[in-house]
Amino acid sequence: MRWWWGSGADPGDIVAIPKGGISRTFTGVDSDEHTVIGAFDFHLARNYLAHPRLGEILRDTPRQRGRT
Repeated sequence: MRWWWGSGADPGDIVAIPKGGISRTFTGVDSDEHTVIGAFDFHLARNYLAHPRLGEILRDTPRQRGRT
């Protein structure tokens, strides 16, 4: 079984620099995007989880069949 790996980061997040750095560093990354999460508090989980782009990514993610 193969897991789906997605990475989303705010461009202002110095940990996530450079853009696309996760997919250049690791193999098997399915999505590596920079999306503006928030002006000052982009590190808050609630801001990531409430962002519309996360919903789009999760909706379009292939489902693992046979998992409970």
